[in-house]
Amino acid sequence: MLAIRASDKSNIITHQNQDDIYKYGLEKFVDEAKMLRRFQTSPNLVTIYRVFQENNTAYFTMAYHPGMTLEEYVKQKSSQGGITEKELLYLMREVLNGLKALHNENIFLREIKPSKIYLPHKDKPFLLYFGNARLAIRDSSSFYEEFLIPSYAPKEQYEKTERQGAYTDIYACAATMYACMRGRFKKNILLPPPDSLDICLGQAKLEHLEKVSRQPVSREFNHAVHFALQCEHHNRPQSVAEWLSYLPFPPSYELLGIAGEYEGATITLNEEPIMLGKNPAKCNLVIQNHSLSRVSGVHCQVYVKNDRIYLEDFSLHGTTVNEHNEVVKQRKTELKPNDTLNLVGEAVFQIIQNEQKPLQPEPPHSITTTPTSFWQRFAAWFIEKKNRHDMIVNKEFKP
Repeated sequence: MLAIRASDKSNIITHQNQDDIYKYGLEKFVDEAKMLRRFQTSPNLVTIYRVFQENNTAYFTMAYHPGMTLEEYVKQKSSQGGITEKELLYLMREVLNGLKALHNENIFLREIKPSKIYLPHKDKPFLLYFGNARLAIRDSSSFYEEFLIPSYAPKEQYEKTERQGAYTDIYACAATMYACMRGRFKKNILLPPPDSLDICLGQAKLEHLEKVSRQPVSREFNHAVHFALQCEHHNRPQSVAEWLSYLPFPPSYELLGIAGEYEGATITLNEEPIMLGKNPAKCNLVIQNHSLSRVSGVHCQVYVKNDRIYLEDFSLHGTTVNEHNEVVKQRKTELKPNDTLNLVGEAVFQIIQNEQKPLQPEPPHSITTTPTSFWQRFAAWFIEKKNRHDMIVNKEFKP
C-alpha cells in the first residue's frame, strides 16, 4: 500500500519512501482523465467533464447515464435462456468501435470485462476505463504487483516485459463474449472463462463456445471468438479492424441523402424510428421550414425491425417510394436496400445496406499450448505467491 486516508477522512498521506511512486501514479491518473476528454465526441467511450486535484489526490467527474453493465444485462437475460449471438454482436460492435478509436491513438485498455461495459437506457454501449494509472505504478516500481483482470487477461499481461498491444484488448473482448454466451453465474457473479495461463500451460481446457453457450452460436462466431483467444499474441487478430472482418455481424442499414438539404449525409437506421418532418420537437431529421414547403410537421418515420426496414407515412401530401409508388398512410411499408424515399420533392433519401466484409479464411479455433520452462516456473511462482483478484481504479485515484 502506497498511501492511506488521514483521520479526517479527506486528505491522503503517503507511506514512507513511497512519495515518488505515489506522485507518479497520481500524475498518470490525471493524464489518463485528460486523455479521455479528447474522446468526448465518441459515443462509445465514457464522457469526462472535469478533472481536478484536491486532498492530495485527484478526481474526475463523468456523465451520468441510467442503465446497467453488460454483466447485469446478461444476468437479466438468464431467465429468458441467455443472451443471443445477435444481441451480443450488436452491443459489442459499439464497444469495438470505441476500442478502435483508442487504438488509433496507441491507447490500450488492458482492463476489459463484462462489468466494465456499460449499457445506457437511451444511448449506445460504451467502455468504462480507469486502468492505466495503476499499470503506470507497476511499471515504475521495483516490485511486481498484479494489476490485471484474471481470466480476461492474456498471457502477455502476466509479465511486465512482454509486449502488449491491440491484440491484448482483443483477447479480453473475446473472453468477455465467451463468458456472456456461456452465461454461468455463481453468487450473482458472471463466471469468466479459464485463466489464460492455465490454458496455455495445459492445466485447464477452454471448451468450444458452441458446446457451452446457452444460446445457439454460428460456426463463424465460434471460430472468431476462439481465434482471438489464442495463447500467443501473434496468433490472434492484430487489430480491431481485422477481428471485425471475422465476426458475423448482421447487415446494417443507413439512410443516405441524395437530394435536398441532407444530400451526402448518412443516418444509421435501427429499431428506434428516425422521424422526418418540419417539427424540430418531434423529428430527428428536420426538413427546413419555409412558406412554400409541403413537408408535414411529422412527415414519416423509418426504422429497422428483425433485420427488415419499414416506412410509415403520416403526411398530408404523401411519401413516394422509387419515384412512382406512393405509400399508404399510417401503414407499415417494407423497404429494400437501394429503395428511394421522396418527400414531395423537397428531400430524397436512399436505403443503403452496409454488408459485412467477406469472411477471411477460417481462423484456427483450437488453443495452441506451447508452454516454455520459463512460463512453467513463472506460473508456479505466481500461483503460490499471489491471490488472484480484480484491481479496479475508482473515480478517485487510489494506489
